[in-house]
Amino acid sequence: MPDKTIKTIFELKEKISMLRADQLTKTFGTVTRVDRVTFRVEPGEIFGLLGPNGAGKTTIIRILIGEVKPTGGSAYVNGRDVAGEAAAVRAGVGVVFEQHNLYMRMNVYDNLRLFADLYEAPHRRVDELIELFQLEEQRRQLVRQLSQGQKQRVLLARALLNQPKVLFLDEPTRGLDPHSAKNLRTMIKDINRRGTTVFLTTHYMEEADQLCGRVAILDRGAIVTMDAPANLKKNISTGEIKVTLMEGGSEKTVVLSREQAATALPSLLAENELVRVHTMEPSLEEVFIRLTGRGLQ
Repeated sequence: MPDKTIKTIFELKEKISMLRADQLTKTFGTVTRVDRVTFRVEPGEIFGLLGPNGAGKTTIIRILIGEVKPTGGSAYVNGRDVAGEAAAVRAGVGVVFEQHNLYMRMNVYDNLRLFADLYEAPHRRVDELIELFQLEEQRRQLVRQLSQGQKQRVLLARALLNQPKVLFLDEPTRGLDPHSAKNLRTMIKDINRRGTTVFLTTHYMEEADQLCGRVAILDRGAIVTMDAPANLKKNISTGEIKVTLMEGGSEKTVVLSREQAATALPSLLAENELVRVHTMEPSLEEVFIRLTGRGLQ
């Protein structure tokens, strides 16, 4: 096979990924904020970048959307080089940063219509998104009068005006009450089911576990591991078994190691009624602590 054909095949293969970062690095003076980060995100994925505040998550998003130039390495979004084609990259993505940047003295509809005009999107797209994000009752309400959860839904609607192939979400549920956070996660799943690739950053490990097909754990600017959440938890599982028994009319719980279970479990069951038994699964936060030696805060 000619060398030129081989080269073309490899180039096409590389462009299949919706997002691609290779040895991506960003330094500010003597501080390395992003340290040789490499990953791929495939079309239709929900991919999570997990880590504490200051780990470099937001900087990576800003590099991927062409707002910040990397010091080293390369990154591509839908086959476009973020360094050389920044304007084209930004035109094809949607972004919701942690800091709200809506026009507080304008109502919901006018906020969305303004950005629809900037994107040259038809006004019917505004109506579609208001319905999708259940904002009909807030349509003429000033943004400053909205709850945090409602503002976040407006931001999501705005990010989808240009029908992006990739949606970047930076800490999307931070500051939301549990009910609003749950609703927003449901909406993110729905956006993904409609075909949009989602790249989100979060330090809420439970959220990543619920939403993401794969996650990368970031610590001090570097990726320490990357896999499906279930695989990451399986890799550090101790195999401990949690046994709930009925004793004297009340439940009691016993935790047994894998070795203890073989000898202790038969005698426990002989003396007590079994309520339930299951293998204890570590959380993603426990994975983070095991890999980095520190907590998320």
